[in-house]
Amino acid sequence: NITIIGGGNMARALLGGLIARGHGSDALAVVEIDAEARATVAARFGVATFSAIEPAAVGNADVIVIAVKPQNVRIVARELATLLKRQVVLTVAAGIRLSDLSRWLLGYRRLVRAMPNTPAAIGRGITVAVGNQRVDAANSPSLLPKCCITRAGSIPARAATPRIVVRSKPSAPVFLLP
Repeated sequence: NITIIGGGNMARALLGGLIARGHGSDALAVVEIDAEARATVAARFGVATFSAIEPAAVGNADVIVIAVKPQNVRIVARELATLLKRQVVLTVAAGIRLSDLSRWLLGYRRLVRAMPNTPAAIGRGITVAVGNQRVDAANSPSLLPKCCITRAGSIPARAATPRIVVRSKPSAPVFLLP
Protein backbone atom coordinates (compact mmCIF):
# COMPACT_ATOMS: atom_id res chain seq x y z
CA ASN A 1 0.00 0.00 0.00
CA ILE A 2 1.32 3.41 -0.98
CA THR A 3 0.16 6.84 0.17
CA ILE A 4 1.35 9.86 -1.78
CA ILE A 5 1.29 13.21 -0.02
CA GLY A 6 0.68 15.83 -2.68
CA GLY A 7 -1.56 15.57 -5.72
CA GLY A 8 0.37 17.63 -8.27
CA ASN A 9 2.25 16.71 -11.44
CA MET A 10 4.79 14.40 -9.79
CA ALA A 11 2.12 12.52 -7.85
CA ARG A 12 0.04 12.14 -10.99
CA ALA A 13 3.03 10.82 -12.95
CA LEU A 14 3.79 8.32 -10.18
CA LEU A 15 0.14 7.23 -9.95
CA GLY A 16 -0.11 6.82 -13.71
CA GLY A 17 3.03 4.71 -13.79
CA LEU A 18 2.02 2.56 -10.85
CA ILE A 19 -1.44 1.86 -12.25
CA ALA A 20 -0.10 1.25 -15.79
CA ARG A 21 2.23 -1.37 -14.34
CA GLY A 22 -0.60 -3.21 -12.59
CA HIS A 23 -0.64 -1.68 -9.13
CA GLY A 24 -4.25 -1.68 -7.98
CA SER A 25 -5.82 1.70 -7.33
CA ASP A 26 -7.36 0.24 -4.17
CA ALA A 27 -3.83 0.02 -2.68
CA LEU A 28 -3.09 3.68 -3.41
CA ALA A 29 -4.09 6.83 -1.55
CA VAL A 30 -3.37 10.53 -2.00
CA VAL A 31 -3.37 13.37 0.50
CA GLU A 32 -3.99 16.71 -1.23
CA ILE A 33 -5.15 19.90 0.48
CA ASP A 34 -6.50 21.57 -2.66
CA ALA A 35 -10.08 20.40 -3.27
CA GLU A 36 -9.91 20.77 -7.06
CA ALA A 37 -6.64 18.86 -7.37
CA ARG A 38 -7.98 16.18 -5.00
CA ALA A 39 -11.12 15.75 -7.12
CA THR A 40 -9.03 15.51 -10.30
CA VAL A 41 -6.80 12.80 -8.81
CA ALA A 42 -9.79 10.81 -7.54
CA ALA A 43 -11.61 11.00 -10.88
CA ARG A 44 -8.58 10.25 -13.04
CA PHE A 45 -7.05 7.41 -11.01
CA GLY A 46 -9.85 6.07 -8.83
CA VAL A 47 -7.74 6.22 -5.66
CA ALA A 48 -8.78 7.12 -2.14
CA THR A 49 -8.10 10.77 -1.40
CA PHE A 50 -7.80 12.71 1.83
CA SER A 51 -7.76 16.45 2.52
CA ALA A 52 -5.28 16.19 5.40
CA ILE A 53 -2.57 13.94 6.79
CA GLU A 54 -4.50 11.72 9.17
CA PRO A 55 -4.34 8.14 10.50
CA ALA A 56 -6.79 6.86 7.89
CA ALA A 57 -4.59 8.20 5.09
CA VAL A 58 -1.26 6.74 6.22
CA GLY A 59 -2.04 4.01 8.75
CA ASN A 60 -2.17 1.12 6.24
CA ALA A 61 0.63 2.38 3.99
CA ASP A 62 3.85 0.44 3.58
CA VAL A 63 5.39 3.39 1.75
CA ILE A 64 4.60 7.07 2.12
CA VAL A 65 5.80 9.27 -0.73
CA ILE A 66 6.30 12.95 -0.01
CA ALA A 67 5.63 14.63 -3.36
CA VAL A 68 5.23 18.28 -2.44
CA LYS A 69 7.29 21.37 -3.25
CA PRO A 70 10.56 21.45 -1.27
CA GLN A 71 9.45 24.50 0.75
CA ASN A 72 6.47 22.47 2.05
CA VAL A 73 8.33 19.32 3.11
CA ARG A 74 9.05 20.55 6.65
CA ILE A 75 5.36 21.29 7.29
CA VAL A 76 4.30 17.91 5.86
CA ALA A 77 6.94 16.09 7.90
CA ARG A 78 5.84 17.70 11.13
CA GLU A 79 2.22 16.69 10.48
CA LEU A 80 3.28 13.17 9.55
CA ALA A 81 5.80 12.56 12.36
CA THR A 82 3.49 11.24 15.07
CA LEU A 83 1.60 8.95 12.67
CA LEU A 84 4.57 6.88 11.52
CA LYS A 85 5.03 3.27 12.60
CA ARG A 86 7.16 1.10 10.28
CA GLN A 87 6.48 2.74 6.91
CA VAL A 88 9.27 3.71 4.56
CA VAL A 89 9.09 7.44 3.83
CA LEU A 90 10.28 8.32 0.32
CA THR A 91 10.79 11.96 -0.62
CA VAL A 92 10.93 13.08 -4.23
CA ALA A 93 11.36 16.74 -3.31
CA ALA A 94 14.51 18.38 -4.66
CA GLY A 95 17.25 19.39 -2.27
CA ILE A 96 15.90 17.68 0.84
CA ARG A 97 18.60 15.92 2.87
CA LEU A 98 17.72 12.75 4.73
CA SER A 99 19.23 14.20 7.90
CA ASP A 100 16.86 17.19 7.69
CA LEU A 101 13.87 15.01 6.91
CA SER A 102 14.68 12.75 9.85
CA ARG A 103 14.91 15.76 12.18
CA TRP A 104 11.57 17.13 10.95
CA LEU A 105 10.07 13.66 11.46
CA LEU A 106 11.21 13.70 15.10
CA GLY A 107 14.08 11.27 14.53
CA TYR A 108 12.26 8.79 12.27
CA ARG A 109 14.86 6.85 10.29
CA ARG A 110 13.22 4.63 7.60
CA LEU A 111 13.87 7.15 4.85
CA VAL A 112 14.69 7.17 1.14
CA ARG A 113 15.22 10.07 -1.22
CA ALA A 114 14.92 9.88 -4.99
CA MET A 115 14.72 12.29 -7.89
CA PRO A 116 12.46 10.63 -10.47
CA ASN A 117 11.28 13.86 -12.13
CA THR A 118 12.10 13.20 -15.78
CA PRO A 119 11.72 9.40 -15.57
CA ALA A 120 8.34 9.76 -13.91
CA ALA A 121 7.17 12.34 -16.42
CA ILE A 122 8.04 10.24 -19.48
CA GLY A 123 7.85 6.74 -17.99
CA ARG A 124 11.46 5.89 -18.95
CA GLY A 125 14.87 6.51 -17.56
CA ILE A 126 16.76 5.90 -14.39
CA THR A 127 16.24 7.03 -10.85
CA VAL A 128 18.82 6.64 -8.15
CA ALA A 129 17.45 6.24 -4.66
CA VAL A 130 19.42 6.79 -1.52
CA GLY A 131 18.26 5.26 1.73
CA ASN A 132 19.63 5.86 5.18
CA GLN A 133 20.90 3.07 7.45
CA ARG A 134 17.34 1.92 8.32
CA VAL A 135 16.48 1.23 4.68
CA ASP A 136 19.10 -1.07 3.25
CA ALA A 137 19.75 -2.56 -0.16
CA ALA A 138 17.54 -5.51 0.73
CA ASN A 139 14.36 -3.42 0.69
CA SER A 140 14.99 -0.16 -1.19
CA PRO A 141 15.45 -1.68 -4.69
CA SER A 142 12.16 -3.54 -4.29
CA LEU A 143 10.40 -0.28 -3.42
CA LEU A 144 11.67 1.78 -6.28
CA PRO A 145 10.26 -0.04 -9.28
CA LYS A 146 6.89 0.33 -7.56
CA CYS A 147 7.28 3.94 -6.48
CA CYS A 148 9.48 5.52 -9.08
CA ILE A 149 8.17 3.61 -12.11
CA THR A 150 11.63 3.17 -13.61
CA ARG A 151 14.43 0.69 -13.45
CA ALA A 152 16.22 1.66 -10.31
CA GLY A 153 19.68 1.50 -8.88
CA SER A 154 20.74 1.77 -5.30
CA ILE A 155 24.01 3.19 -4.02
CA PRO A 156 25.12 4.10 -0.50
CA ALA A 157 24.22 7.58 0.72
CA ARG A 158 27.88 8.55 1.17
CA ALA A 159 28.49 7.78 -2.51
CA ALA A 160 25.38 9.45 -3.91
CA THR A 161 25.88 13.05 -2.95
CA PRO A 162 29.11 13.87 -4.82
CA ARG A 163 28.45 11.75 -7.89
CA ILE A 164 26.49 11.96 -11.09
CA VAL A 165 24.65 9.02 -12.61
CA VAL A 166 24.80 8.83 -16.38
CA ARG A 167 22.71 6.51 -18.51
CA SER A 168 22.28 6.98 -22.23
CA LYS A 169 19.24 4.71 -22.68
CA PRO A 170 17.19 2.31 -20.51
CA SER A 171 19.27 -0.75 -21.43
CA ALA A 172 22.64 0.97 -20.99
CA PRO A 173 24.89 0.35 -17.99
CA VAL A 174 25.03 2.86 -15.16
CA PHE A 175 28.20 4.89 -14.71
CA LEU A 176 29.03 6.75 -11.52
CA LEU A 177 31.17 9.78 -12.16
CA PRO A 178 33.25 11.41 -9.40
